[in-house]
Amino acid sequence: MKNPFKKGTLIYADYELMTDYNWHCTKCEFKSAQAALFRDMKNKGIQLEQDNNDKDYKKQFCINCNRETNHRKLKM
Repeated sequence: MKNPFKKGTLIYADYELMTDYNWHCTKCEFKSAQAALFRDMKNKGIQLEQDNNDKDYKKQFCINCNRETNHRKLKM
């Protein structure tokens, strides 16, 4: 999917980060305000990968933060 956000914005950069379809730490990898980021993505019809409990994030260890954090990923 082509990036639906305005080039040069934080949300544009965050969407580009997620286009590798890997899990990304919400604490250290995203630039945008997170509630707005993921709400705006959903409003554009962008789907996020879910964990086993149907949450739009997955708790896992972040090697950058050196702690367990929420991670998000675009759904393929």
